[in-house]
Amino acid sequence: MKLLSSLATWLGLALAGMLAGLKWWSLPCGTGWECGAVLHSRYGAWWGLPVGLYAIFVWLGAGYFPRRLRLLCLLALAAGSVWFVGVQAFGLRHFCPWCLAHAGATWAALAAWRTPPSRWAAPFGLLAAGLALVALFHVNGPAPAGDYSSLRDAGREAGQPWLGHLTPDGPVVVFSLTCPKCLELIGQVEQTDLSTRPEGPGVLLKTDEQNLELTIVFVAAVLAQGADRDAFLNVAAVLFSRDELVLGNPSGAADWLRGVFPAAAARRQEAEALVAAQHRALAGAKLPVVTPLLLRAGRGPATFFRVEEIFTDLPARPSGH
Repeated sequence: MKLLSSLATWLGLALAGMLAGLKWWSLPCGTGWECGAVLHSRYGAWWGLPVGLYAIFVWLGAGYFPRRLRLLCLLALAAGSVWFVGVQAFGLRHFCPWCLAHAGATWAALAAWRTPPSRWAAPFGLLAAGLALVALFHVNGPAPAGDYSSLRDAGREAGQPWLGHLTPDGPVVVFSLTCPKCLELIGQVEQTDLSTRPEGPGVLLKTDEQNLELTIVFVAAVLAQGADRDAFLNVAAVLFSRDELVLGNPSGAADWLRGVFPAAAARRQEAEALVAAQHRALAGAKLPVVTPLLLRAGRGPATFFRVEEIFTDLPARPSGH
C-alpha cells in the first residue's frame, strides 16, 4: 500500500501541476482528444485561478497532513473528481484524458489512505509537472528561429485592419479561431480601452481542415457587420460566448454562427477569397507558424505576449496584472 499511495500522490500532483500550467498559459494539451474544450472552458477555473492550482495544495495536504486530515483532503479530491467527470460527461460532452487520469490517481490514493505516501512523492510530482510544461513550452513557443520578415511582409498585404488602421511598420498578429490562447487575447482586446489607439496590427487568421468553415463564416459575418474594429470584436464576442463549442466542435460552431448572422451568407464568396489569400500568405512563408504569433518590425517573432504589445502606444499594465 505504501507504493500505491506514493505513486498515486506523485501522479496526482504531476497531473494537477501540469493542468494548472496548461490552463494558466492557455497551452494546447498535446492529446488527440478534445482536452482544450474541457480545460479551457469556464469550469477550468474558480475565482480566476486554475482548478489544478487548488488541487496542488490539497494534494500537498494529503501527502503531509496527519492521518485524519489526509483523509479529508483525499475525500475532497475524490468529490471534486466526481463532479468534474460529471461536467465532462453531461455538461461539456467532451473528455480530457489528463483530467480522467487525475481522477484515477485520486481514487487510488483514497484506497490507500491509511498509509501515508513517501516523502519523495510530492516533490517528484511537482518536478514531473514542471518538466511536462517545459516540454510543452518548447513545442509551442517561443517561435523557432527563422526569417519571419517575409511572413510579416506577406501579412501586411493579406492582413486585415480589423483592430485599427494599418501603418507601414506596424505589427502583424496571427490568430486561429480554435486556439485557446488566441481566444483569451481577443477577449483582452475587447476589454481594453482603444480610444487613444486608432492604429492596430494586420490580422491574419490561420486555418486548417477543422476550422476552415468556421473561419469563413466568421469572416463573412465580420464583413457583413461592417468590416471594422467594432465588427470584428462584436462577432468575436458572440463566437467566444460559446468557446466550449468552438474548441470542441468547430463545425458545429460554424453552423451556430451562421444562424446568428444570416446576413453573412451574402458575403461568403468574398470571405472565401480573403481566407484563401491569408492561407497563401502563411503557407508561402515556409516557416513554422504557431498561434498566436506577433510579428513586429525589427524584432523577432513572439508567441507569448501581452495585449499591450499588439497596440504599442498603449501604456503597459503593471507587472503581475
